Amino acid sequence: MRKEDFKEWLSTRIKKKPTSDCMSRCKAVETAFQIDLDTEYALDKGKRLLSKMQYSIADERAKKEAPTEFHFKDNANIRYRMANLRSAVNKYFEFCKENND
Repeated sequence: MRKEDFKEWLSTRIKKKPTSDCMSRCKAVETAFQIDLDTEYALDKGKRLLSKMQYSIADERAKKEAPTEFHFKDNANIRYRMANLRSAVNKYFEFCKENND
């Protein structure tokens, strides 16, 4: 992940706290999956990674476990947490697209 470039790009779109949150979530995804977001974007525009991060209402109703790469606190809302992580990664991929990478 190109942290400084991404941070600068985000700062023109969202406020400071959400920028920090987004950066942290992207880093958490890289750590959990042991990947680099730039590499994932180069492979297939991030589609494979985003599909691994799906967690639907049906999954929630079925009390499906969180993806094994993530270790959420007990009683965490997994669907909400996964949506936040996916949203951050989507922002990074939007950054990649706008920067022709």
